[in-house]
Amino acid sequence: MTLSAHSTFALLPPPYLWRPHLTITHAQWVLARPQVKQVVLEQALGYYRLRVTVELEVRGYPDQRRFVVKDMQLRVEARNHEAIGLLGTAFPEHPFIIETMMHSSPANYCFELSLTARQIGLLEELRAGGDLHLFVSLHALTSESDVTYSCSDSLIFTVPQSNWIKQLNDSKFTDVLLVEVPIGSLTPAHLVTFLQKARNQIATADYRGAIATCRAAMELLAEGEQKEDQQAVSGFKENPRGMSSENRLRLIRHAARHYTHLANHADSESLKASYTLRDAVLLLTLATAFSAHQLDA
Repeated sequence: MTLSAHSTFALLPPPYLWRPHLTITHAQWVLARPQVKQVVLEQALGYYRLRVTVELEVRGYPDQRRFVVKDMQLRVEARNHEAIGLLGTAFPEHPFIIETMMHSSPANYCFELSLTARQIGLLEELRAGGDLHLFVSLHALTSESDVTYSCSDSLIFTVPQSNWIKQLNDSKFTDVLLVEVPIGSLTPAHLVTFLQKARNQIATADYRGAIATCRAAMELLAEGEQKEDQQAVSGFKENPRGMSSENRLRLIRHAARHYTHLANHADSESLKASYTLRDAVLLLTLATAFSAHQLDA
């Protein structure tokens, strides 16, 4: 999903997009008026699936004209007054071709789009706590005999806030807290290496090693600030109520590093300490959160 900033005026959709249906045409002939009936978020194995259900009623032509509609897909964007987020293209759950008949015939078709947790996180930034507004563009090929046209149409589909929040809960998305570390030219390469190494150590059940690696990451973040950190510790002892928010943050980071001390040493006392998966995940979460907070400042 990509976010792009535009002027407020540019993002205000024209009134005709706030309508209940799309239109599929072949030259001047109207073949169908699809309606977006619902949008559902589902949890899949390692990702999420956005399912868009479209009710499509093909118009009948009693004069025996035969039109064909195929290769239908939906381009889906989320938008607000400040940015646009391209989610991607939703493809039919099962490929289908539609032919016009003498009588109209309605049917429902499901389109699916795969989303990562990060995409949904960005989607939530765009939603900003309100309704979810999706910009849906339909693209298809229509043909009659040997003549083929490409057609497209767009509309705005709104998922009410309460409905969307229920879907976030039902899909278990709200059970996971996503913390991102911005990786760019200013991000210390060793920091990224440490965080990735700790994650791999957790995967192999090396919890002591993971905690020691998280300590190395936090020491890298505190590099050159040891004096300020000690002042924060002294401030806590002398006047905890008078501490600034910056010194309170330093104190938390110092306490997290102190927790990792035993995992970072191999003396007889340190080796008595045992660590679990929960301990390692806690320290990796803290190290990641400190990294994201400091690098995003």
